[in-house]
Amino acid sequence: MIQLHRYREAQEFKNNVEPLLAKNEILHNLALGILHSLNKSSKPNFMGVILKDSCAALVLLQTHPKQIILSHIQKLTEGELSEAAELLQEIDIPGLVGEKQTVLYLSQKLADLKNQEASLKMDQRIYRLDKVKKAVEAEGMLVKARLEHLRLVTEWIWKFMGVIGEPVSKKQAAKTGEAFIKAGRLFL
Repeated sequence: MIQLHRYREAQEFKNNVEPLLAKNEILHNLALGILHSLNKSSKPNFMGVILKDSCAALVLLQTHPKQIILSHIQKLTEGELSEAAELLQEIDIPGLVGEKQTVLYLSQKLADLKNQEASLKMDQRIYRLDKVKKAVEAEGMLVKARLEHLRLVTEWIWKFMGVIGEPVSKKQAAKTGEAFIKAGRLFL
């Protein structure tokens, strides 16, 4: 039996899904990274779990207005994915990011239910680092970004977002950069 469990509290969601995602850290590194950045005052757009026979099968997390991260915990049949789409059709799902086959099937089912079209925006892969070669000697050192670096960070974010096809204003890039710097999450 397929069910949807929605979460309202970020900490409860984090406590319940983080151990499941950590079992396959390479596959779920995007969701885990975002989960680690959540705090008690965080208010993600959507947090939910699709359950198969009362066990988590899919974890859904939306903190970005254009996408929901879909983490695949256990295999679902096409029929079960169709049931999941039925449960998710009332939720505004602007886009899905996750394991390709699951995302393609689920997004097509959702599009059919909503009489819309689904399209693939980015076709990316996950890479795993197995071995590190000693790098040639290089000068410089990694430093935590400070507000004095905001002009450089703003320019980088603004250009990066343009390159990936999601342009933002310089003002939004500056706001994002400032937030990352103040949170201590950016290094140069």
